[in-house]
Amino acid sequence: ITLSAPKSVSLEALLGGSARAMRAHDAAVRATLDFIETRLLRTRRWSPEERRSVQVNAPLLVAATFRHVTSRNNDPQLHTHCVIGQHDTGCRSAALCDCLPPVAVTDRRKGYEQMAPGV
Repeated sequence: ITLSAPKSVSLEALLGGSARAMRAHDAAVRATLDFIETRLLRTRRWSPEERRSVQVNAPLLVAATFRHVTSRNNDPQLHTHCVIGQHDTGCRSAALCDCLPPVAVTDRRKGYEQMAPGV
């Protein structure tokens, strides 16, 4: 997934040199990954009682992040690519991420302000 800072935060961090804005973006990325790990990440486990695979919370999110500072058009755009691996300790099946909450898709600014207040 790619997490982009609002344009105003990108300009403040990249053109204004604000370390505070950069840290706020990093904190928002971390908070988003924590949210995915604790609320959305699921895996399948065999249930002897039900005699079938059932979805359960996955115990661990494995992700690599790569911060970029420009868009494809070379404009200032602070964003972080997050590569989420299919890993689940002690389980043979791959981890599943059902979906992102609508706020993360439809209202990025609101979601960003919740994750990084004061920016």
